[in-house]
Amino acid sequence: MDALFIFFDFSGKFIYHLGQSYIVASLRDKGYRANCFIMDSYATMEEVADAITKLNPKVIGYSIYDYNFYLIKELARLLKERLGDDVVMVAGGPTATFSTQYVIDAIPEIDICSKFAGEEIWPNLLECILHKKDYSHLSSISYRNALGEMIDNPVGNLISDLDHYPSPYLEQVIDIKECQRVNQMVMLVTSRGCVFSCRYCNFAAIGQHSISFNSVDRVIEELRYITNTAKEQGFKPKIEFMDDIFTISRARTVELCQRIIKEQIHIEFGCQTRADLVDEELLELLNKAGCVRISYGLESGVPRILNAMGKVSPTINHTYEKEKVFISKVREAVRLSVALKIDTTVNMIFGWEGETEQEALESLEVLSQMNANHYAHNVLTYYAGTEAFMKVSTRYKKEVEALKLSSPLVLNYNYDNMPMLYNYNPQILPHLPNDLIKYAMSHRRSFIQTIMGIGLIKEQVPQVLLIDKDSINFSKLIKDFGTTIKVHIVEESQPGNITFYYPLRAYGGDCFDGEEFNKLNNAETVEYRKKIAGEAAYTKTFDDKLYVALKDDKDLQMYLFNLEAVDTTKILAQSSYDCSDYMLEDHCRWCDEKECPAIGLKRIIIKGEYIYTCMNGEPIMKWKDFDLVTAQKIVQERFDDACAIRGCNTCEVQEQCPKCMSVTQFGQEKYCEFQHNKYKYKNLKSLYKLKLREYFYTP
Repeated sequence: MDALFIFFDFSGKFIYHLGQSYIVASLRDKGYRANCFIMDSYATMEEVADAITKLNPKVIGYSIYDYNFYLIKELARLLKERLGDDVVMVAGGPTATFSTQYVIDAIPEIDICSKFAGEEIWPNLLECILHKKDYSHLSSISYRNALGEMIDNPVGNLISDLDHYPSPYLEQVIDIKECQRVNQMVMLVTSRGCVFSCRYCNFAAIGQHSISFNSVDRVIEELRYITNTAKEQGFKPKIEFMDDIFTISRARTVELCQRIIKEQIHIEFGCQTRADLVDEELLELLNKAGCVRISYGLESGVPRILNAMGKVSPTINHTYEKEKVFISKVREAVRLSVALKIDTTVNMIFGWEGETEQEALESLEVLSQMNANHYAHNVLTYYAGTEAFMKVSTRYKKEVEALKLSSPLVLNYNYDNMPMLYNYNPQILPHLPNDLIKYAMSHRRSFIQTIMGIGLIKEQVPQVLLIDKDSINFSKLIKDFGTTIKVHIVEESQPGNITFYYPLRAYGGDCFDGEEFNKLNNAETVEYRKKIAGEAAYTKTFDDKLYVALKDDKDLQMYLFNLEAVDTTKILAQSSYDCSDYMLEDHCRWCDEKECPAIGLKRIIIKGEYIYTCMNGEPIMKWKDFDLVTAQKIVQERFDDACAIRGCNTCEVQEQCPKCMSVTQFGQEKYCEFQHNKYKYKNLKSLYKLKLREYFYTP
């Protein structure tokens, strides 16, 4: 294979990247053998590298973003080890475009950075690579010369007519059914770029603040091909238009929608656009053409902040009239979209330089009144290539230099590495219940743990928690279990009524630093924790997981505060950092585990001389007498006894209930009533409001 293109996202899968697919289509058009690497099963980095090595590509192209930078770095290292120095590696994407020097410095395996649009670059670049020609005449690339120095070539011009590039669908680069399966959608672009000047956006910057279009004829041809192919293969395509602003040209949008309707192309699609570029007539036409999902960027509900962002106007002013009009247009666009039953999302950004916490709460209040189906709760990150990034790099030059000395490969600025850029901690703002980012972040955590070989790569890996115990015969432990195990070593501390287990270090790869305690929850819960657990526990830094043993009603009250809190504005405060995303040692009873982890000894706790199945149960035997078969027999007998006492085998929720065998603190009757109500309402948050607090919580 001449060239293989690699992209992986938050889901943990190697999926289709539309930009790469266009490059592959252009290369095939020139007679080269090129393809996209697709792998939709979860695998470790080593397994991925082995699969790619079997394809034996001469050139590998990566799409690098800040979020997958270090994963690409590791994969490049593994592939270079397997394929040798003859393979040439090329990086593209926003990070390679705007952080070229960092990419070259941090990933020595990368030979070339391709900047901006790749379709114009790659055919000539691949010819030079395969025939070992000089790169000096090629535009829009940076590369290492014979001395290892980085050479920056001039940036070339962008093509305004996208029909010039072969279609990855019409050229069958993208397998439509496979794309629907691994990407969960079929992606299309009808235009590229953005002419607006939002100071936080690097996507407009990578398009050099210009816009290019496909003809309506070309889009219709692609839609026909997609729908006909999907019909033949027996599935309905979920189409997503990936244009930065789908309705940037009203006349063109009208023409496209009318053609879709007239030619009876029956589709459902999603798109994103600006609220000031739609109206009732256009939304009705979009809906009739098949639009069922739409996303608008509000970013802030405060006119002053919108003006500072450059969202509405590039000119800084102090009247904010345009911004006030824009907010009203977002409100109206959301109202119209929801009325048409279009699934509507509003994008928000919190933490803009100069924004106060009160202004952030005002934005949430504005947003909550819009009644959108969803919103994206983003905390500002300063990305290279944006005006905001350049501004703070200049204004905070000393702080930036100090940061680079301590962390030489800083790609962007955020609250964790440059807190002086923020007036408050935006990470502890309350989240509305319709936030999409919380869901995405949980997937990202699972993805990183899987792809780096961390955590439960295989679902049956036993978890072993050692409390205040540094030395143990791990060989015996592994032999007893007969499989890979994951071990957490912790120390015990008891501030107030809560028993926290602070992870010290771990064997088997658990190497992530956790969030500071005050980032785990919303502001109200943090204050409550400080009061209950004490200042020392509040300032403690945690590993990726927080272990909590619930010993009495007050402990359970604390847990409820971790999962749900309402601030003074009555906004549901469900932080993306709350403890429901972390493993609680007692999680089998209060979360949606379908089987008690004690069964089969999926998790054991070694404390002092004894082995436990959970923090609430009685010990099963002494550690020195541990025998897996005997331990499993004891646990099974206890489990059977608990089920017999409760009558679990005839219970209507027995298929969903984890059937905890260690409920002595709260009693079997209370436990059963809890589980019945839990599955009656099908929603844990609903249960908290409707029932659970009647049992355990006194305001």
